Amino acid sequence: MDFQPNNLASPQENLPPQQDFSGVSPAVPLTMPEKNFGELLRMYRLDYAELSLSEVHERTKLSIGTLQNLENGDFARIDRSPHYIEENIKVLCTLYELDAEETSKVLQAFDAEWQNYANARGYASQPDNLAKAIEDAAPKSHQSISAILISILSIFLVALIIGGYFYRTYQQSRLKGIDTDFDLPSVIEPQRLPLDVIPVPNS
Repeated sequence: MDFQPNNLASPQENLPPQQDFSGVSPAVPLTMPEKNFGELLRMYRLDYAELSLSEVHERTKLSIGTLQNLENGDFARIDRSPHYIEENIKVLCTLYELDAEETSKVLQAFDAEWQNYANARGYASQPDNLAKAIEDAAPKSHQSISAILISILSIFLVALIIGGYFYRTYQQSRLKGIDTDFDLPSVIEPQRLPLDVIPVPNS
C-alpha cells in the first residue's frame, strides 16, 4: 500500500514570491565629471608630457606666471587677447604631443570658459570690441617702439637747441669781458714825423 501524504507542499509553493521590477529604471553607468580647461591643460602636462612648469617655460619661453594662470583659468591676469591665448594653447598642445581630437577638446574647453569670462565682464554684448576692451582694461605696460624713439629724438633735439643757445651766450659774454690796453688802429697805422725832424743828408 502506497502512502502519499496530502499535507506536503509542491516544490513551486516553497519558492519565495517574485518581486516586480517593472517600475525600476535600469542602472546608469558611472561617468567621471568633465574636466575644465585648466584641469585638462594640467593633466596633459603632468600625465602625458610629464613636464614641470620650468621645463615648459624653457621650451616655449612662456613665463611660469602665464602658464600657472592658464592652468588656473585666471584670464584676468593675462592681459592678452583671446587669439593670442589660443595660439599659445596650440603651442602647448604641440609640446605635449596631443592628437587632433585632444587638441580640439582643449580648445573647446577654452572657448567655453572664455565666453563665460567675457559674459561676466560685459564683453559679449559687443563682440567686435572684445579685444579693444581687454587692451583698455590691461595696464599700459607695452609701449610701441616708434613712440619711444620719437620721444627720445624730441628730447635730444630740445637739449641740443638749449645747449646751443647757452654756448652762444657764453661766447658772447666772454668776448665782451676782454679788456685791451691799446688802441688797435693806432698800432697798425705808421707814425708820422714832422719834416724838421727828418735828417737831411749832406751833399
